[in-house]
Amino acid sequence: VSSYNSRLLPSFNRFKTLSGGAEQEPEMLEENYIESKVYSKEMLDRYVYDSIEEVLTQVRSDLFSEKNEIERQELEKLNEPVKMEKVMLSIDAENSETKEIIKTVSTLLIYTVSIFIFSKIANEVAQEKVSKSIEYVLTSVTEREYLLAKVTSVIGVTLIQGIYFLIYYFIGNLINNLINISNFEQVNIATNLLISGLDKDIVIYVITVLGYGILTLVLMSIIQAALSSKAQSMDDAGNTIGLLMTITIIAYFVALAVITPYTKMNVLLYVLSCIPLLSNYFIPAILVIGQATPLQIIVSLILLIISIPIAFNKCAVIFKNGVLDYKTVKNK
Repeated sequence: VSSYNSRLLPSFNRFKTLSGGAEQEPEMLEENYIESKVYSKEMLDRYVYDSIEEVLTQVRSDLFSEKNEIERQELEKLNEPVKMEKVMLSIDAENSETKEIIKTVSTLLIYTVSIFIFSKIANEVAQEKVSKSIEYVLTSVTEREYLLAKVTSVIGVTLIQGIYFLIYYFIGNLINNLINISNFEQVNIATNLLISGLDKDIVIYVITVLGYGILTLVLMSIIQAALSSKAQSMDDAGNTIGLLMTITIIAYFVALAVITPYTKMNVLLYVLSCIPLLSNYFIPAILVIGQATPLQIIVSLILLIISIPIAFNKCAVIFKNGVLDYKTVKNK
């Protein structure tokens, strides 16, 4: 058994302005406009219950409108939600939500790709070190050449796999559209609308995010190779990726916490956004709120690009010393 009791608030105040401008005392309406009971042998489905409630609500509105001499259209307008347009001057307004989605998706994508690349680098370096095959390699090439080949090959294969995945995805969508749409002219119209509907600002934002992401990925891969050279066994190889993954998570959540639509940028935040391992997360977030400056982007890009050869030269020395060190007992 289910019951329904539809009523107005205990009291409803009506004010009428008289011709003289004086206000009449509130008229108290105590009666219930509708009282109903719905009997059923078994529990009602929510869809049925909602349908009954909707009809009763309409009937109640009709009775209320007739009794108080209010047009139904005006009463419906009164019951509609108030329209509020949010305009935040600190946000790059119209496409901020789209940029926020792109930023989140790109961060998750880079994080996932990083785990794959770092694991592959760590496993390959550890395996070659344990088998001592790397000693023969280093007799014919320098440690810089070997490190460059290792990082480039792993990142290159991963990027090629990603490109092939995107190509297959678009081809699949195209074939699906051709099957579902018999008129090829409609396909051309849809394609033209898609191209013309692209927001240039969004395209620039995507290119910026990808640029920072790829450069940061290259930098971290070089550091990961140096860390992997310290592994003394295959079991240690998996543990070497923990440091960079932790830095990635901390950097992302710090950017998420300190850069919000209510943030007013200061010198400290601008400095942090230019640090190579942090710029990949700070710059996209600052672009969303519309407070990035051309100087800030240029400086952060220059520092990120310069940090790659510096890290490469430093890590090459650490890499060589690490892969040729076979001590099982490590210092604290």
